[in-house]
Amino acid sequence: MTYPQTRWTLEKLLPAPEGAEVEALIQKLETAAAAVEALRPTLSPEIRGEDFVKILKMIETIAEISAQMGDYGQLWFAEDTQNQQALAMMGRMDQLLTEIYNRILFVSLWWKSLDDQTAQRLLAYSGDLRYYLEKERLFKAHTLTEPEEKIINLKDVNGANALVTLYDMITNKFVFELEVDGEKKKLTREELMVYVRHPSPDVRAAAYQEQFRVYRQETAVLAQIYMHRVRDGPANICACAVLPHP
Repeated sequence: MTYPQTRWTLEKLLPAPEGAEVEALIQKLETAAAAVEALRPTLSPEIRGEDFVKILKMIETIAEISAQMGDYGQLWFAEDTQNQQALAMMGRMDQLLTEIYNRILFVSLWWKSLDDQTAQRLLAYSGDLRYYLEKERLFKAHTLTEPEEKIINLKDVNGANALVTLYDMITNKFVFELEVDGEKKKLTREELMVYVRHPSPDVRAAAYQEQFRVYRQETAVLAQIYMHRVRDGPANICACAVLPHP
């Protein structure tokens, strides 16, 4: 049986990349973030479990909306990395969501600062979010102060994250040639990567060799992207925001 390839649709996430629904979601994010900010004075080791759950639910709402909006931009861009409208929306979402994350970052920092006994008391109320909260505390030793963490988050939007976007835009324009079962194929980067998992070791080797052959033509540019991305690594280790970035 063969399955016809069709263009994917993102309408389940958003009916359109801009318009009333997008603005309504942005307003919903703003309202949820403001509600979390208003509860900042209640954060203490003595906080009641019920109040802790209330804050978690608000943050969960922010995470869901952020994923909906951020994923739309990322998937639209992934469909065509030369699409300027998709690139503009993805950039807008990155900036917007980073600003929202920074506003509620204090919750993550407070949670990591708690002693183990208090954390265990509150984890009993966390339900399905227990694993996420336990994982957050693993970064305690690698977390900076709130102003520093905010700066790192803002920097990454136009720093490390921008380099990854630039890499995708460059490499997704590459055309690769590969012979499979006697047929010569012209492939995109993503199509070529299918063959690095081919049952035949010869095909796998040929796929990698073709990838390196084409990449070698842009050695200078790709090497610069790689070098600056690696140099930015230590900062990224410390950039532990309250929510995963889109």
